[in-house]
Amino acid sequence: MVAVAAGLSAAGHEVRLVATSVDDTDYRGLCRALQIPLQMVPERVGADLASIARRAGGHVGSPRALRLLLEEAFDPHLAVMVDAARALVATSDVVVGHFAAWFVRPLAEAAERPFAALVPWPGLIPTQASPPGMLPPWSILRRPGWTLFRALVHLGFRGRVNAFLRRERLAPVRSVLDDVVLSPRLNLVPTSPCLFPPPPDWAGRTLVTGCVSVPEAGEPAPFSVALQAFLASGLPPVFLSLGSSEQIDPARAGSLLVEAARTCGRRAIVQLKSRRVVEDRQEGDVLFVGRVRHASLFPRCAVVVHHGGAGTTQTVALAGVPSVVVPFVDEQRWWGRRLQRAGAACAPLCYASATAPRLAAAIRDALDNAALADGSQRLGRALRSEDGVTVTVRALERLVEGSRRG
Repeated sequence: MVAVAAGLSAAGHEVRLVATSVDDTDYRGLCRALQIPLQMVPERVGADLASIARRAGGHVGSPRALRLLLEEAFDPHLAVMVDAARALVATSDVVVGHFAAWFVRPLAEAAERPFAALVPWPGLIPTQASPPGMLPPWSILRRPGWTLFRALVHLGFRGRVNAFLRRERLAPVRSVLDDVVLSPRLNLVPTSPCLFPPPPDWAGRTLVTGCVSVPEAGEPAPFSVALQAFLASGLPPVFLSLGSSEQIDPARAGSLLVEAARTCGRRAIVQLKSRRVVEDRQEGDVLFVGRVRHASLFPRCAVVVHHGGAGTTQTVALAGVPSVVVPFVDEQRWWGRRLQRAGAACAPLCYASATAPRLAAAIRDALDNAALADGSQRLGRALRSEDGVTVTVRALERLVEGSRRG
């Protein structure tokens, strides 16, 4: 969203960004650097993601985990989020909503504003070419898989959605996925067609934009003095981070990364968000870092261990560096398999079954795999030739122009 907002602003459009951060990451500094007006709604969510994961039995992708997340991180703030969205819709020519903010499309349509959905995971958008992203890619599952997926999404969200629509004096929906989450006019998938070639039946309504990146001006200074010295003192290191997913199981996730870094046989950089470590402290061949610009650091690394989030996956692929993917949920596993299919990663090592020895062995395998290095470099060159932000800006301009003609 920030990357798209920056692209729109650079093209001369007035932009306003409203965001809710489930894990309370603060995007204000980034947006200030890019001169993008940002409203955080609410200022702080305060959800305990680790507690939610524990009460869900450790199954963070389960229906129970989703229900707890909605009840504790979403529902208490729905009213203020809706008010902010209504104000945004009232003063905008076009509205771009994340697929999880399902209340934005009804508000936009009620105000007769064109709406585009931003969907970072292509596996959520129906196509006759493949089943939903959480299912095996067997052709026999295509039609029944989407029928089942639509039914499950509707069953899980219809109460919240239709209660909201009644309060807004709007008609209830028959399919939450098709009538609320996705857009009937433009769905934006901010990824590379090298990772996900667009299905033929998406033409016209759903756009795989190509690689989308935040401008360098918005990111922090690339390297601290300690990090510069570490990079200059030996072979390219392994980088290990589980991103925001680390907060789901902070103690175990931190220990997993640290132990694997110490035993993988290569100098390593470990980024921990929820474990208290002294930033830029070196212990033997391991350097601990805080916030750092991944796009600048990853090309200086030999292998990147990550959770398989959509943004991190693209950043590693862009750098042309092999991945070891440790996914927590289906979406992240799906991205790990996409990297594997592109020749830039081995099979994902699921977090639930990961151990430090297994992760260290996977790192060593990636370091020794020449074919993986070649595949990663080819993928990186392809992504660096793409400009997903410009493609997205042009698509939104066409959407507004079409609405005005209509």
